[in-house]
Amino acid sequence: MTAQRREPTWRVLFRSRWLIAGAVLLISASTAALSKAQAPVYRATSTLIVNQPESRTASFEVVQANQAFARTLAHIIGKPTVADRVAADLPFRTTGSEVSDRMSFTPVNETQLIEIHAEDRDPVRARDLANAYAKTFVEYVRSTLPEAAPSSGLSVADVAVAPRAPTRPKPTLYTLVAFLFSTALVSALVIIRDRLDTRVHDADALAELFGLPVLGVLPAIDSSPHAERRFEEAVRLLCTTLQHATTGPLRTLVVTSSREGEGKSTVSAELAEAFATLSLVESAVLAVDADLRRPALHLRAGLGEEVAERRGLTTYLREEAPAERCMLETPLTSLRIMPSGPLPTHPSTLLGFATTGGALQALRQYAQIVVFDTPPLAVGADASLVAAQSDGVVIVVDLAKTREPELRASVDQLSKVGAKTLGFVVNRSRTRERSGAYGYYERAAEKAAAGSEA
Repeated sequence: MTAQRREPTWRVLFRSRWLIAGAVLLISASTAALSKAQAPVYRATSTLIVNQPESRTASFEVVQANQAFARTLAHIIGKPTVADRVAADLPFRTTGSEVSDRMSFTPVNETQLIEIHAEDRDPVRARDLANAYAKTFVEYVRSTLPEAAPSSGLSVADVAVAPRAPTRPKPTLYTLVAFLFSTALVSALVIIRDRLDTRVHDADALAELFGLPVLGVLPAIDSSPHAERRFEEAVRLLCTTLQHATTGPLRTLVVTSSREGEGKSTVSAELAEAFATLSLVESAVLAVDADLRRPALHLRAGLGEEVAERRGLTTYLREEAPAERCMLETPLTSLRIMPSGPLPTHPSTLLGFATTGGALQALRQYAQIVVFDTPPLAVGADASLVAAQSDGVVIVVDLAKTREPELRASVDQLSKVGAKTLGFVVNRSRTRERSGAYGYYERAAEKAAAGSEA
């Protein structure tokens, strides 16, 4: 068996293009809407300068001292004491903490400049706040740090003006960033999901991986008018394929799956009914519910819930009644069903004794073909015990659920007990690439309906 062949990255992205496009569009549109919903914030900037001495040239030491003093002032300028003074000098009512929240300060590298930034939802108030802070801080330094300042002191180099455009939000920029980031993120998630996804995505890959044929592809039954007809025709085609899948006669057939919920009981019931429909011999088909853990064959055959508690397979295996008394008739004279019977405490033990004693093989005398519905291979040894005594095993696969490691373990498990695995039956398929005949039946039905209306 070979490891699953991965698709190229570009093909994975192309296959998921609509998912990626939808996610990117949603994230980008949400970002644009949220950014436009935010109130605009304006930023005004004033600039302070630590002046050089009054001379045409300044010594290196003086320049260095001024730059160092500018960096020192940048640390002092944001103190609550300064903010409280600014709040008291402003023409509008505010507090020192509110002023501090709206301010930021940046010493310009390799210069003697300090930029004072003020933000507000009103551009005029942002301007007034930046200029007031610059003026108040100059006065604060001159009054509290006269001995620490250079001989030239500190002054306002540039006053703030009312900004024309808000600093934030920037919907266009934010949306562009969100678009680029979400495209990369969603694409990465799609690739990661594909690499971690161990499902087998199509029937061709299934056959290639395990070296076993895909015997049939059963379409999902949806709300379309011809869904049931397509399914019935696919099951009949599967019956014909199974009859030619072995070199000898197919007298006992085991239907199983690798995990629960893949539709094996439905396939078992439909196969038994199809075999009976194709047969002209009375009691030609016997369907046996060998799932002694969660029996469901009687429900799929429409026999009712109470049937499971009556005589059935467990009654026969315990020799409490002969096989004929454990079988139920159906509307099809060619089909009989043996339900599970009362469920045992240890199903594997009971089936192990049955296979050793030949009880299951003895059921061949009651029909031309016996179809066994068994538990999934992952839940225990039940299916393997029955499969080892059969003429053939089919594994029902739901490509939306089956994982490659589970399926590989199931195939290996059947191989270890010497079971003859005939192949896979893909159930609930939503592709029609292998079922071109379905369109034929649909067109035929449409023509017939048109003819009757005419």
